[in-house]
Amino acid sequence: MKRTPLKRKTPLRAKSPMRRGGGRLRPRSGKVQRAQRRRPWAYMGWVRELPCAAADKTCAGRVEAAHTGPRGLGRKSSDWQVIPLCGWHHRMGPAALDRIGPRQFEAARGFGIRDLVARLNRCWELATGNEIHHVDIGTGDRSAADDAC
Repeated sequence: MKRTPLKRKTPLRAKSPMRRGGGRLRPRSGKVQRAQRRRPWAYMGWVRELPCAAADKTCAGRVEAAHTGPRGLGRKSSDWQVIPLCGWHHRMGPAALDRIGPRQFEAARGFGIRDLVARLNRCWELATGNEIHHVDIGTGDRSAADDAC
């Protein structure tokens, strides 16, 4: 059997030369890559060492850093807006934060999540000397947070 090369109906286009200069090249998939966010691993580790904020007889599992702030679809809130919760109160229990939402969780537990986040952030600032600039946690009384640490 004789083999003949396939013939193109349309000619190939000439490729344009690469740009010179410092321009960013886009990846082949066409998606623009976002810069990775810097995560405060030390702060989140410190929060995980604290006892569960909703401590009662039903606490189960190790303490996790539960993200509580506002977030977009498919995104996590800021790592500075976390509270310490055990696995039961964070994800698994029938009245867990991820199941019933922050408003009902606050009503059931009797404490304000935003106040707790403000208190934890202030305690971290006092312990490490690093100020947290970029977190909007509402109006909190800094002196009351200082007394709680």
